[in-house]
Amino acid sequence: MQLLKTNSFLTPLLLSLAASIFLVKAASVMASESIGGTSNGCLLNAASLPLTGNAHQVMNASRQRFYGHEQMIGLIKTAADFIEHNKLGVMLVGDIAAKNGGPMLDNHKSHQNGLDADIFLMMPDQAFVSDEDPTPEATTVIDFEKNRIDSRYWSDRQSKLLKFFASDPVVDRIFVNAAIKKTLCEAHGDKKWLAKIRPWREHTEHFHVRLKCPSDSPDCVSQAALPEKDGCDDEMLSYWLAENINPTISEQVAEPELVKPLRCQAQ
Repeated sequence: MQLLKTNSFLTPLLLSLAASIFLVKAASVMASESIGGTSNGCLLNAASLPLTGNAHQVMNASRQRFYGHEQMIGLIKTAADFIEHNKLGVMLVGDIAAKNGGPMLDNHKSHQNGLDADIFLMMPDQAFVSDEDPTPEATTVIDFEKNRIDSRYWSDRQSKLLKFFASDPVVDRIFVNAAIKKTLCEAHGDKKWLAKIRPWREHTEHFHVRLKCPSDSPDCVSQAALPEKDGCDDEMLSYWLAENINPTISEQVAEPELVKPLRCQAQ
């Protein structure tokens, strides 16, 4: 009889303990969710990119910007596998997102919902070896006097990596300097994948990968769809090539302060 009472007393505690363990495990495997847009959003249940891998290395890791939607983290790992298989050196990864997304403390307006990633255009043969956080000086690949790529810092490595990212269906667009877009247009007969390569201001030292809204993120806000044309002869490319020579033509207008999505306000 005493044993029965003891068991009756312990049963609720055991059930409570089991429920707590289940909830902890469930939370640890919950899917990532991107909320809002890339410039006004947040990130739930972020995945993190290991600081080093088979062919990638996170730069400026002390800034804690190596989190992203699990789809982005998976894509970067797959890109590292591609680089290793093709012996293209090491991919240096810059900002992805903070652990909970949202705005960063510097002038990075995007990277808020875990669907953006900056990839250095510099692709060394080996990873940096240091006791400190790797913070290499980024190298521009643009020769501004000629408004073209500087061949000293460009090779098939960058072209192959850009094509790899652009060919993945989860990628929405990739921002590069206009001189890079122009070079790719001139070098490739098959230009279909170049529709995702979008000229933009700066981006002389890195390119910026942006994913489409994942199906598991109903509150994610997509950008307008890209035109189907490859963009090698359109006015936007000419405009941003002119921007390289005269940066004042695209002076940024101050944007109104945006209201954070409701689900992000609690963070």
